[in-house]
Amino acid sequence: MSKAFDKLTSALRKYADINYASGLLQWDQEVYMPVKGAEMRAQQLATLAGIAHEAGTSNEIGVLLNTS
Repeated sequence: MSKAFDKLTSALRKYADINYASGLLQWDQEVYMPVKGAEMRAQQLATLAGIAHEAGTSNEIGVLLNTS
């Protein structure tokens, strides 16, 4: 496979990993999290959402999609 495709796959894995971590935190919120943890968890999920957005919409991914 081409280097561009390998780089694209790596970038998309990073994006997916961030979303998987967010999903785990959301599951924990519904199942185990103490009531007083809601504010902190909301901040954690907001941070991960921002990081995921940056990763998923990066210029690098756009360039790699155009070259793959």
